Amino acid sequence: MSSESLHSSNNFPSHGLHISGARKNTARFGVPPLVQLLEGNLSDKPMAYLLEILAQNEATGHLEVASGSFNVVIEIGLGKPLFASSPIYRGDEALIDLFSWTVGKLSFFEGKQPQGVNVQEETRTIVERGKLYVESLRFLEKHGIDGDSILTRAKRHAVSDLPSISLLSNFHLSAKSIEFYGNVYGTLSLSEVAERCSLTRSEWVMIAARMLQIGLLLSPSGKVLQLPLDRIDSVRKSPICHDKSNFYRVGLNNDSVHYDSSFISTAVQPLLNRDTEICDNRLFLYMLGQEFARARDLNSQFTLAVFTISLGENADDLMPLPALRAMLEVLERNKREVDILGHFGDRGFAILLPNVTSERAVTFVRRIRETLPKLAPQLEYLRPLFHFGLASAPYDSIQLSDLCNVAQARMHSAFSRKLLCQPEV
Repeated sequence: MSSESLHSSNNFPSHGLHISGARKNTARFGVPPLVQLLEGNLSDKPMAYLLEILAQNEATGHLEVASGSFNVVIEIGLGKPLFASSPIYRGDEALIDLFSWTVGKLSFFEGKQPQGVNVQEETRTIVERGKLYVESLRFLEKHGIDGDSILTRAKRHAVSDLPSISLLSNFHLSAKSIEFYGNVYGTLSLSEVAERCSLTRSEWVMIAARMLQIGLLLSPSGKVLQLPLDRIDSVRKSPICHDKSNFYRVGLNNDSVHYDSSFISTAVQPLLNRDTEICDNRLFLYMLGQEFARARDLNSQFTLAVFTISLGENADDLMPLPALRAMLEVLERNKREVDILGHFGDRGFAILLPNVTSERAVTFVRRIRETLPKLAPQLEYLRPLFHFGLASAPYDSIQLSDLCNVAQARMHSAFSRKLLCQPEV
């Protein structure tokens, strides 16, 4: 059932039982026309074709696909697959897996009623994902990647360096992709990552292929397999899979939405700085712009606290990463949940303090100075010092660019004068 020689065709019949040119069928006396269309072999009648015929004729019955001792049963009601099972898979996965089969004897039992429901997606969606699964499988096989392969992350990805990362938001497995990425450490095989994330085979195949194609992951040998953006297309046009670029599916959600705070941490993980695990510069600037707009629209206030770190008499400004993380952890433990900590430039940092005046911000930074020796006594040998520059909107400026300049100028003043912060309210 290798996908390398998978036969796929977009030449579907147009209406009902009348087939002209697209498929050759030999009429058999006493055999219903619909049964003749649906029987034969997958090598000549791939899954997309079979699902199209079933939908066009609003067929009801059982379609069996057999390859050796391996047997898949699809129960159809009024043209829709309602139940699917194989010795390995159930539901949607059993159907999607059939797209990768190159051969399989087809038998259709017309009129046999479905006994249950475990297929969740619409037929068009099944076809889209089945085709994407086959394309992804071929991509991985081309590069010698399977379930035992161990992938690694690309060394560095700032938000500005990844225009293609936006493709994940359009990917139907976007949320699972983020969880998948968070479990790729260079030590687990793809099968182990899939098991940890509770992914089906088709899901991890599609996710791994997509992340290799957009450059987030590297091959087992460390090779970049990134494709041009215009070649990454998860939806192929066909009579059963219409172009959905101008449509969006509305209506009721399939499942209730439940808030899970752990998902938020997982979702933003790819956007954090890998060394410090706080917001990257670009993400922080985006959040700063959002807060500035909120304060302007609601006539409220906030303080931007830009800061840097000095290391006593250490002239090279090189700080061990564990020590830097320990200092940043002190800030994390002192700030509120709504405050945002991130990088500000290549060496600096900043904290965004919504609904906080400069006076309250000074109290905040003084508390940090007081708790640093208690929370991180191991840093005493470095003699690290914070130097803050505070600027509040709308008091210091009503323009965001000016506000940033004021905060940085005050930080430089605090740094040169070896002060904790400027202004000292």
